Amino acid sequence: MQQKKHWNNHRLSDGKRQSRRNCRRRQALPAHRTGVIGRGFACARPWACKHKRERTVERTLLTASEQAQSIYTAGLRNQHAVENQAIEILERQIGRLENYPEMRARLQQHLEESRQQAQRLDQLLASLDSSPSVLKDTAMSFMGNVMALAHVPASDEVIKNSFANYAFEHYEIASYKSLITIAEVVSHADAIRLLGQSLTEEQAMAQWIDDHLKDTTLTFLRRSEQGEKAGL
Repeated sequence: MQQKKHWNNHRLSDGKRQSRRNCRRRQALPAHRTGVIGRGFACARPWACKHKRERTVERTLLTASEQAQSIYTAGLRNQHAVENQAIEILERQIGRLENYPEMRARLQQHLEESRQQAQRLDQLLASLDSSPSVLKDTAMSFMGNVMALAHVPASDEVIKNSFANYAFEHYEIASYKSLITIAEVVSHADAIRLLGQSLTEEQAMAQWIDDHLKDTTLTFLRRSEQGEKAGL
C-alpha cells in the first residue's frame, strides 16, 4: 500500500503537488493568523492578496484617467464644431444687416473672436495629437447655415436672431465651463487659460445682447411704425 501511494505521488506533476500543499496549508492555518477570510477558508498569504488588490486599484485609476482624457478630447472636438457653426451664423447675419450698425459692428467683432476661439481649439487638439472631426464639423456647420437661413423670410428677423444668438452664447458658455472643469481634472494648465479666454469672450457677447435687446426691439418697432425696413 505504501508503495502504491509513493507511485501516485511520483505520477503527480509538480504543479498539482504544489496545489495540494497549498490546500493543506490553507486548511492548517487558523483564520486569526491569516487576517483574510474568504468563502469558508482563510488565505495562507494575505500579503499577496493585498498586493493584488493594490494592483487592481491602480488599473482602475488608470482606466478612469484615460476615460477622462477621452472625454476631454471629444469635448474639444465638439466645441470646435460649435465654433464653426457660430462662424457660419455670424457671417450670414452680418451679410444681411443694414439698419442696425451698432449690432453689425459687435457681431463683426465676435466673428473675429470666434475664429480665434477655433484656432485655440486647434492648438489644444494638436497638443493631444488629435484633430477636429471633419464629418461632425461639416454636419454642424450645415446646421448653422440652416439655422440662419430659417430666419430669412421673417419680418422680425433681427429680433429672432437676437433670441437665437442669446441662446447660442449661453450654450457656448456652458460648454466652455464644462471643458475647463475637465481640463482641471486631467491637469492641462495651458488649456485652462485658453479656454478661460474664450469663455470670457462668450460671456461678454451674451451680456452685450442682453444689454441691447431693449434698444433693438424699440428700434425695430419704430422703423416698423414708420413703414421702413425694420427686420434687417
